[in-house]
Amino acid sequence: MLDPDDNRRAHPRVELLVQVQVRRELEVHIMSTLNISLGGAFVQGDPADYPELQVGTGLELVIFDVEHPGDEDVNLQARVVRREPGSPTLTPGIGLQFVSVDLDTLARLRRLITVAAGS
Repeated sequence: MLDPDDNRRAHPRVELLVQVQVRRELEVHIMSTLNISLGGAFVQGDPADYPELQVGTGLELVIFDVEHPGDEDVNLQARVVRREPGSPTLTPGIGLQFVSVDLDTLARLRRLITVAAGS
């Protein structure tokens, strides 16, 4: 379900269910995205299961590009901007904002989003 605050976003989101690796120091989690944009992603999961991923926490996010086998995965630096415990209308998960994205990574991310959007 999309957030009513979507109109405040700098980058439009697209629904994309793909596996990602979330790394912070020695912790590594395999999670799934719910949606993604050029500015960030929402990964599914109960925030209570990830106490180390508090708002403001920096991490590395690896998006596995299954649409283009053989291509490099998309590696991004991100920070936690939201923890959503979930409700009957909201999926539980963690909102991430991408930081310091280089041009090559941005191009791979843009291609992944374009494929997900179907355009």
